Amino acid sequence: MQKIAIIGSRSFNDYNRLVSVLLPWLPAHIVSGGAKGADALAERLAQEHKLVITIIKPDWQQHGRAAGPIRNRDIVDAVDMVIAFWDGESKGTKSALDCALKQKKIIIVEDVSHG
Repeated sequence: MQKIAIIGSRSFNDYNRLVSVLLPWLPAHIVSGGAKGADALAERLAQEHKLVITIIKPDWQQHGRAAGPIRNRDIVDAVDMVIAFWDGESKGTKSALDCALKQKKIIIVEDVSHG
């Protein structure tokens, strides 16, 4: 089964939009970061569609300020493709997308800068 990272801006809260983007790719194993916004919507999607989900949270205690970028790399390492709901400003989402580009992963970016 394909593994898909669902990442994005913490301000993103349009569940119906997330579902419409993801539906063509389901079923899939979802991987996300456990944050607010797109990550939380990914958890809801997995629960409602009975999908396997892996949450990879940052280890702030072990890695300090590097924990976020390390978590983002770990998410990208674990998947076949990345779907990002990005407002164009979130540094964490950009970090994950840069990592996905370097790894030549399939990437879909939804522009959520206007709502």
